[in-house]
Amino acid sequence: MMNRKRCLLLALLMLSLALTACRSPQTCFYTLTSVVDPGVNIQAHSPLTIGIGPVSIAGYTDRPEIVIRESPYVVRLRDFRQWAEPLANGLPAVLLQNIANLMPGDRVDAFPQATPSPLDYRVQVDFTRFDVSKSGQATLAARWQIFDGKTGQLAFSRTSTVSEQAADTSADAAVAALSRTVGKLAVEIAEQVAMLAATSTS
Repeated sequence: MMNRKRCLLLALLMLSLALTACRSPQTCFYTLTSVVDPGVNIQAHSPLTIGIGPVSIAGYTDRPEIVIRESPYVVRLRDFRQWAEPLANGLPAVLLQNIANLMPGDRVDAFPQATPSPLDYRVQVDFTRFDVSKSGQATLAARWQIFDGKTGQLAFSRTSTVSEQAADTSADAAVAALSRTVGKLAVEIAEQVAMLAATSTS
């Protein structure tokens, strides 16, 4: 009799655990994507070799989960909505791809990993913010600098803040909006590099 009760309790426990597992949300993984219009070309007067890097990200974003900003002082992590690769890898890669798409006549490589020498320009970027608000507003903030590749001297510096409203409050829409902010920053950088190149040859 006792054995039967124990078996019944064990069966109920296993059933309960199985039902709990079925109800647990599945983790979804996301990647940033290049979103600049392929028809938009920013042409320099002559072909350039551009190095992108180093690129750093804010420590609070350097985690698997997508970060939701609930207030100026509070952020929340979406436990089951995560990046498919470390953001410290994915964000620089997408920024580089956007700039390369905008400047198809130029060579754009990661610095220092894959950049040949000599460089014409090097772009250093420090992302200080990269998150989405509860209402779906994606915000990117970054300090970026352009250095002359030949002399190493600082040629230009700017702090940019870019926002994009997501279509809704889903993680899919949030990542799409974040991707658009990276695309807008890429346009700013590409335009400034082309302007510096034009000035140096005039």
